[in-house]
Amino acid sequence: MSKKRFMALPAIALVVSMMAATAFAGSPTPGTHPTKVVGNLTTDDIIIIEGEDVEEVMGKKATDLGFSESELQKEVDKVDSKIKAADLTVYVTFGAYLKSDYENNGPEVKGSERTVDLGGENTITVTCESESTDAVLVFHFVNGAWKLVGKADSTTTVTFTVSTLSPFAVVKASAKSSAQTGEYAGAYIVMVAVALVAAGAIFAIRAKKATK
Repeated sequence: MSKKRFMALPAIALVVSMMAATAFAGSPTPGTHPTKVVGNLTTDDIIIIEGEDVEEVMGKKATDLGFSESELQKEVDKVDSKIKAADLTVYVTFGAYLKSDYENNGPEVKGSERTVDLGGENTITVTCESESTDAVLVFHFVNGAWKLVGKADSTTTVTFTVSTLSPFAVVKASAKSSAQTGEYAGAYIVMVAVALVAAGAIFAIRAKKATK
């Protein structure tokens, strides 16, 4: 392998690590605390377990959680009326637990049937990335059904208000007209490649004519 190729390895490693960091930043980190809690509890009192999906709803539509399109559309319209409630899909799931309960009882605290009373309403903020144009809603599974409890308060966090802790699911949808980052990158690359090949062919023909 040439020296130039060896020199490229650190750059490649940096790019890969940056991509991995971006992926992990998209949702609450396993075993972390909320970024903010307002109520009778503090951030240290609650543990967030990212990716926990007790109700197995990851990837499902919000309408599969027991909500009609009409009631969801009212919430979506607050962000952008062009977004369709039918497109709301679960993209983040997590469990939230009292730290003392989680540390003392371990795996036994997991389960949608084991709802923990917080002794009052608490407004909790957790890390969860989205685009500013997305409609993002937070659902909480309690008493055998999903309940709408919050939404995105920024492009990096969601906030919800609850008096109990059990499974959570975050859904989002984007306006059809707003293309996702990189959606057309492949097409652009192909177009550029074709243009370069065509340009190269033209120069080759001209060069051949010039040598005659």
